[in-house]
Amino acid sequence: MYSKAIKIAAAAALACGWGLSMGSAQAADSIKLVAIGPMTGPTAFQGEVIRNGAQLAIDAANAAGGIHGKRIELIVLDDQNDKTLAADRAKQAVDSGALAVLGHRSSSATIAGGKIYKEQKMPAVTGSAAAPEVTAGNPWYFRLLSDTSAQAEILGSYANAILDAKSASLIVEDSDYGTSLADAFKAKADAFGISIESEYHYPEKIDALKAHFAANPVPVAKVGREHLIILAAPEATARLVLPMLRDGGDRSTILAGQSVGKETFNHHFKDLPQEKAQRGFYSDGVIATTAGLNDTAGADARRFLTAYKDKFGQDGDATAMAYYDSAMLVIEGLTEIKATGTNIAEERSHLRDYLEQRKSAETAFMGAGGRIYFDGNHSAIQSIPIGRFVDGTFIAAPYQLEQIRNPDKVPEFDAEVKAGHIVKMNGTYLSKVQVVYAGMDVIDISDVNMRAGTYKADMFLWFRHQGDLKAAEIDFVNAATQINLGAPIWQRKRGETTTTTYRVKGVFKADFDYKDYPFDHQVLPISMRHRSRPTSTFILAVDRLGLSVSDRNYDNVVMSRMGRVFGS
Repeated sequence: MYSKAIKIAAAAALACGWGLSMGSAQAADSIKLVAIGPMTGPTAFQGEVIRNGAQLAIDAANAAGGIHGKRIELIVLDDQNDKTLAADRAKQAVDSGALAVLGHRSSSATIAGGKIYKEQKMPAVTGSAAAPEVTAGNPWYFRLLSDTSAQAEILGSYANAILDAKSASLIVEDSDYGTSLADAFKAKADAFGISIESEYHYPEKIDALKAHFAANPVPVAKVGREHLIILAAPEATARLVLPMLRDGGDRSTILAGQSVGKETFNHHFKDLPQEKAQRGFYSDGVIATTAGLNDTAGADARRFLTAYKDKFGQDGDATAMAYYDSAMLVIEGLTEIKATGTNIAEERSHLRDYLEQRKSAETAFMGAGGRIYFDGNHSAIQSIPIGRFVDGTFIAAPYQLEQIRNPDKVPEFDAEVKAGHIVKMNGTYLSKVQVVYAGMDVIDISDVNMRAGTYKADMFLWFRHQGDLKAAEIDFVNAATQINLGAPIWQRKRGETTTTTYRVKGVFKADFDYKDYPFDHQVLPISMRHRSRPTSTFILAVDRLGLSVSDRNYDNVVMSRMGRVFGS
């Protein structure tokens, strides 16, 4: 991508303090940002996510007038997830006249680039590098996700409190990401009551993996789901290890970090014969921390996912959203400091100070993925959702764990502990949040009264859940008159999961939008909540699997349409 002459010029600039760009006071035609990641090579799919997420944000900002009338330009640099190349590209980013960096993708590359940004005082934001060393001691790097230490904490808590695991085996990539996740889990394994039975390590370099795996096969244990594996590996190599396990007959439950916990991870297996024969053959049984879940996503996140799909023709995921939010945060910061792109050093410093000030919920930036603010180590302070793959689809796990920072402020705390909604783990209290999947099959919509803002709906409504639901306490928020679910018309229990279906008829309220009349499309909402369970212990999620899912591991639900069961 870059000529030898450009590399020599960059090296000369380093020797004299990067005077080519840092002291420039010339009028800039645009304000530049840099996106760095693996744009070519075997992990190019990861760089594509960085570029696309950032570009979507920049296009939206430019359409709204840019930064005080100046167009934003995205410079894309390729580091191939290589530490040496990452350092070289970081130097080019500093010399480019850009005001901030978005990237790098892997922790190893990010740490290498971060040394340059710290030395040359250039702000950078990563949405994917989770090793603590990325931001530790580096006042110029910020991270829009939790680090591996926090991820290991929630994985260990989940293994103990939800899965009741007593032992685990580790499969570890020897990289900054893999070793930091594995070491953090091992450090607290005793506190979680989990013994580490074995460890398997493999090198970071993808071009060295084939020979390594041939000489040292990944250990396979045909022991079923009672066997727990901690896969401490980024997406780039986790996608290679998982087929070795599953093709070898290992159906173990696997816990992994946020690099695996995303909607698009199962796409890696779509061309493999076993996956074609049985969707989810490789990923089912994988439980992972994640930066975001599509089935519990808020309105802003859903808008992002729709815009991403419309623009790029492919599904977005939590990492794409993190880089979109990274770019939006930087753009707002540059707007706030009235950046012009003319005094590079000063504007980079002001932008860093702006990011530093985002350190509380009161000063948080509202991104598509939620509130963004940073702890003292420049990692985003956020809850860490847990997802699981079911038939190749990544959905919210049936229970989430949320740390309770102020137990004395929780209403009826002792009663919640006794009921099992709050658990004590490793010296802290965790709220055990029940996730209930809700779906509907509409039979009829009638009597749409746009003047009164009402309509009638007749539908099948189902809930899939583990634990007690108390469906009688489900409240239809926008019902014109109270609706009581009454007795279910169908119910089935498979293992720990219960699926219950109701016939619902009622009049509902809607806010009709006439701005596109007569070519308007109206959204008819059905809103629900639980009367006695707060959102801190209860979440209603959209059932993206529906009743047509063949969830062999948890639900074993097999049917094509509701009418096949209820039609008569």
